[in-house]
Amino acid sequence: MPTKKELYAKAKEFGLKRISRMNKHDLERAVIICCAKEWFNDIAGNKLFIHDISNEEFEVDVMDISGN
Repeated sequence: MPTKKELYAKAKEFGLKRISRMNKHDLERAVIICCAKEWFNDIAGNKLFIHDISNEEFEVDVMDISGN
């Protein structure tokens, strides 16, 4: 299990803000979410495909969804 100091450093790498206010549990959650987003972007090529009821395919840039 990583220490709070290690989690803080990783959160800083991801560019997260207000991390000095987070406790260890919140830092761990934030880092896990960022790692999951990074993993998804790697396998999906930053694209998400959505099909509507008429079977039209829409491509959505994941970075726009996440606010980055």
